Amino acid sequence: MALALGLITMGIILFLLGKEKASLKPEEEEITLEELATLWKDPKEDSPKLKQTLGEEPNLKESNETKNYSKWQNESIREFWKKEVLPFRRILESQSAFFPILKILTLLDRYGSCPSIVSAHEDQEAKDLKNHWEILAKVTLVEHTLRVTYHMIQIYKSHYKDQILRGAYILSGLSHDIGKIPGLREKKVYALGDHPIISAEVLIEVARGIPYLEQVVHAVKSHHFPKPQDELTQHLQQSDKRAREEELMLFGREGVVFEEEVELEDTGTKVIRFPLTASSEPKTSNKFIGKVTIPTSETRIPLWLSETLPEILKRILPHINQPTGFGRWKAISSPNGICYIDPELLLEKTREVMKEKKVTDITFMDDSLKEKAKILIADALRSRGWLGEGVKEGYYGAYWNYELQGQVKQGYWTPVVTSAFGVMPNELEMKKRFPIKGVKNIELCVGEKA
Repeated sequence: MALALGLITMGIILFLLGKEKASLKPEEEEITLEELATLWKDPKEDSPKLKQTLGEEPNLKESNETKNYSKWQNESIREFWKKEVLPFRRILESQSAFFPILKILTLLDRYGSCPSIVSAHEDQEAKDLKNHWEILAKVTLVEHTLRVTYHMIQIYKSHYKDQILRGAYILSGLSHDIGKIPGLREKKVYALGDHPIISAEVLIEVARGIPYLEQVVHAVKSHHFPKPQDELTQHLQQSDKRAREEELMLFGREGVVFEEEVELEDTGTKVIRFPLTASSEPKTSNKFIGKVTIPTSETRIPLWLSETLPEILKRILPHINQPTGFGRWKAISSPNGICYIDPELLLEKTREVMKEKKVTDITFMDDSLKEKAKILIADALRSRGWLGEGVKEGYYGAYWNYELQGQVKQGYWTPVVTSAFGVMPNELEMKKRFPIKGVKNIELCVGEKA
């Protein structure tokens, strides 16, 4: 009997301890749009009939009342509000952007302490930046959002003399990642969507009725697309890219190799630190591509790439004429003095050198931008005279026909002159073994010829 009572008592104790332990685990708050609306509800109004929705404007008739809403907990939000919103209040009100900006800042002030990158397997950005997740997880959502928005303002100032689109640019920057708030992502309706889709849905509720809402929503939805089709999306993507580069510099590792025009803040940096202050846009000329104006610096070959190109090719050399399976390889030489390289191998070795040299360049780190990265590698080879014939401007490779065991096959390769590897063609040819030794007559496809 005593043994039974002892076992019962022990069971009760274990149950209570387990319950206490479970209660210590913080639960992520699930947020609905209706609950978010209460964040900007007038605290003096208690009547349920006076509940505001996301689409309605808070009661902010007097400037003093507006100042009350500027008492954000986050210092960076207060700084942004003071420098980039209040001085332009009348302009932003005329563009129907003032109150939507206030609402989004309120959300960020309350919920923006979460990581700026999500871990969801369905989210494209998380996949593209998977190798840098731990670093970027140190950056809060509010930090990243404000950094992107400051860059949007800088780009806007460098392209326009008036303020006619200021509201659209600020709203795009502030709302582009709002869907990363955990409570929103846990809603079943959003379970299968990337964060831009969730962000766009919140933006539609917050900014309902503004005349240019469709354009801003499109920019938010598509800012991770490889080839943005309009200027606003193009600039949002550029701002996001610059912000991520800065975050990798500031939160990642020391000894970063910078591009020629980039300096640390103590010597006149363009890297934005916290608390945020607006900095001027670097003086760069513009290159016009269609209707989209892109700073020339965006299309230039990075200085670090030009300087490390020999090291990249040195890492490629051991792979030349080495089979990766029957009838497969990543690099092959030919007696005509050209080596044909898999573009993926070039990018892989470039990333290895970047990691070793502690280079931060989001174009080469984000998988969604790797097509552009490959083009820059080809351009760097071309500038050195190391790119073989057959690759058109704006491309990183071409299709080539070859014969293997009596069959005509095809591959997409980047041609590199053998001398770039510091060896003679016959040295590489002597290393060929079966079945690579049977590859003959590598020729540019007819459709690739100019």
